[in-house]
Amino acid sequence: MIFCVGLIHAQTTQLTITDGNLGGPLPSAHVKFTDITSGHSEYVIANQSGIVTLPNPTKFSTAIKIHVSFIGFDPFNDTITRGTSTTIKLNESAEMLSQMVVTGQFTAGSPEKAVHKISLIGRDKIDALNAVSLDQVLARELNMNISQDGVLGSSISIQGLSGENVKILVDGVPMIGRLNGSIDLSQINLNDVERIEVVEGPLSVSYGSNALAGTINIITKKDTKKPFSTNAKMYTENIGTFNADAAVSVSKGKNFGGINFTRNFFNGWNIDDPIFGNPEPLADSSRVKLWKPRTQFLGGLKYGRILKKGSIIYNFSGFNETILNRGYPRGPYQETAFDDKYITNRFDNSLNLDLQLDSTNKLNVLAAYNYYERQKLSYITDLTGVSSIENPTTSANDTTQTDLMMVRSTFTSQPKGKIWGYQVGLDLNNETARGARILDQQQSIGDYAVFTSFEISPSMKWTIRPGLRMSYNTKYGSPLVPSLNIKYLPRSGMAIRASVARGFRAPSVKELYLDFVDINHDIHGNPDLQAETALHTSVNFSYARLHKTRKYKFKFGLFYNHINNKISLAQASTIQYMYANV
Repeated sequence: MIFCVGLIHAQTTQLTITDGNLGGPLPSAHVKFTDITSGHSEYVIANQSGIVTLPNPTKFSTAIKIHVSFIGFDPFNDTITRGTSTTIKLNESAEMLSQMVVTGQFTAGSPEKAVHKISLIGRDKIDALNAVSLDQVLARELNMNISQDGVLGSSISIQGLSGENVKILVDGVPMIGRLNGSIDLSQINLNDVERIEVVEGPLSVSYGSNALAGTINIITKKDTKKPFSTNAKMYTENIGTFNADAAVSVSKGKNFGGINFTRNFFNGWNIDDPIFGNPEPLADSSRVKLWKPRTQFLGGLKYGRILKKGSIIYNFSGFNETILNRGYPRGPYQETAFDDKYITNRFDNSLNLDLQLDSTNKLNVLAAYNYYERQKLSYITDLTGVSSIENPTTSANDTTQTDLMMVRSTFTSQPKGKIWGYQVGLDLNNETARGARILDQQQSIGDYAVFTSFEISPSMKWTIRPGLRMSYNTKYGSPLVPSLNIKYLPRSGMAIRASVARGFRAPSVKELYLDFVDINHDIHGNPDLQAETALHTSVNFSYARLHKTRKYKFKFGLFYNHINNKISLAQASTIQYMYANV
């Protein structure tokens, strides 16, 4: 009996599947055993210890082919002898490694390993949608609502909160030029974009104001592998859209750079327009478009250099847009009309220094200067001769200018072999607005903050990250912003994330100092406004499973936002309105 038991044990075929990097087991790994002689196959899923035993060994001859697969790892193929017990180490797949996120993280990592719930929109999806601007991509994402205005453009709401509570970043630099509280997403071109990272819920600890509902970080291309590459695209639509873009990038030694240019044209659209081509507007109501005609010109320049322990990158981008808003013919003879042009200019500059000081410590310094200008030009158009003169009414024309100077620096430490790490940062921002509708024609706001996060992982399944932001603002009292994020991995492919965080939204220059009085308006800012504050709680569950060659994902989430001192336009008297905290 002892001899028979020993013989059976010696013939047991057993595999132990482990993570080639971290060394831990990979439960639920899939293994396919195939007999080389007969072709008979059996499928087995590893247990919680990552162990797989060959089922029905009598159906297999001596030589057995094995195929091992697990989500996020390269598949493994080999041939073993029946009765062998061995350990197989899987390597994280290159495809998964390329899907890195950086928004709100200590270091770049895959979305599955992030403490926050992060959605990643890669270049392949942008190309598959043939999307030109950011609104065309986000309109197809869950939990996001895109609204459209003919003059103000596209705006977004996340988790039921409007665009004034959504932070828009380009390589970590906040975009300026909010209209009615929102950034026009149709002005954000995707020609030079590598990926888009979306974090739902507050990231106010890391990024300050306006990051209450969510943060969208647009990561531009930084490809340094090819010595030379170029591409050009043209696109047309039957509703009067004609787009074209081109880009060139070069890399030589430690230096790399690129240049890109885009022109987007939309001829406007009405529900009764012909399918192909739009005729010249006639002197009647058909000249008025529901979707306003617009022309955009965009250009970008990038230069980077690989350093001994990191990199430095300078990025410049320029933007010009003209929106034409034709008015209805005026009575009594329909010979004239009021037309408006809205002209937007942006110039963004950033310098990013990234240093890996040693195996443990990392330093990042980001400096930027952004300029935004929006003009409203009003004309009286003679429809009999199709000529225009500038509207002499002073209030019919307006120019608003905004610029932002910022410096942001973070120091991250993650000692190898330790269960903890931390990040400390400094965030300095100074924003200036100028315009005839701003009190005293110019106002500035300075916001200076320090923030820190501490991360501890008592086991491979648990990650706990508390954070805190303290700031000083030159115009209002800044709140203290704490946060707590927890991630739990109960089993392979499954993740539970919980978050409790404070968020806030600073009053804008317009809400503080607007002074807009004409025959139709009497609207004023309120310099005594307080910042909006919010308490956010959320729980998110995700599960991913690989079945043969297909991956299945399931996500479920609950969130609750409670806002205090919400900033809203209130009626102060019969005809006067002013911003107030609700």
